[in-house]
Amino acid sequence: PRDGYHFDSLPPICTHCGGVIKMDTVMFGEPIPEDVLLASRQQAETCDCMLLVGTSGTVNPAARLPLVAKELGAKLIEINPEETTLTQWCDITLDGPSGELLPLLLKRLKNGSSAQPENQA
Repeated sequence: PRDGYHFDSLPPICTHCGGVIKMDTVMFGEPIPEDVLLASRQQAETCDCMLLVGTSGTVNPAARLPLVAKELGAKLIEINPEETTLTQWCDITLDGPSGELLPLLLKRLKNGSSAQPENQA
C-alpha cells in the first residue's frame, strides 16, 4: 500500500521492513540478471530492426547488443539528443528527445510512410 512507503529520504525506504524501494531496474554497478541478459541476446540475434533510445552506448554488456544485431543484418535506429558511441553503426539517427520523437515515429508508423510531423508541410 502507498502509505507503507517513506519518500522523505532517497532512496525511499519501506516503513514495513526497512528495505530500499526500487523499481525493477538494474542500477549502475549491479549485474544484469543472467536470464534477462540471455533473453536480450536472443532478441538481438533475431531482430530485423533495433531501436536505441536514450542510451549512451557505453555500459556493457548491454552496449554490445546493438552490435550483435547489426552483425547479423538488423537495421539500427538511434533516438538521442546527441551522438553516442553507437551512432556510427546506426542506419538512421533521429536527433532529439525521445519523448518528442517516439510519438512522431509511432504516428508515422500507424499512418504509413506518407505521414508528416505536425510542424512540417
